[in-house]
Amino acid sequence: MLLPGSVVVAETYPAECYGWFDTQPLRSESDIECRKRFGSKLLSWANENKVRVESQLESAILQGFLTGKDDAFDAVVWLFGMLQVCLGRRATGESEDRNVREIEGWILGRQGRV
Repeated sequence: MLLPGSVVVAETYPAECYGWFDTQPLRSESDIECRKRFGSKLLSWANENKVRVESQLESAILQGFLTGKDDAFDAVVWLFGMLQVCLGRRATGESEDRNVREIEGWILGRQGRV
């Protein structure tokens, strides 16, 4: 829960989001076949959550992001991860500690580690 008047400092990492969409670890973000398999999980998630994906992006996901090495793939995983938080499907992960929230920051959507 964001506190009124808070300045929010949060980081995002695509690798943090991989496990949000698939229970199987991503073998290699640089391998097109791995990106295709993971992309199908992203599209399933989008469909289940009524997130509309433009046809050009859907094609890139289905093809495993043929251009841009793994940068485009990471950007889309990160975007879908932020959508999970924005749609309330995942908690923001923010700390109760004001210094962490306003100075240090945290990883958006990351849940506490035991």
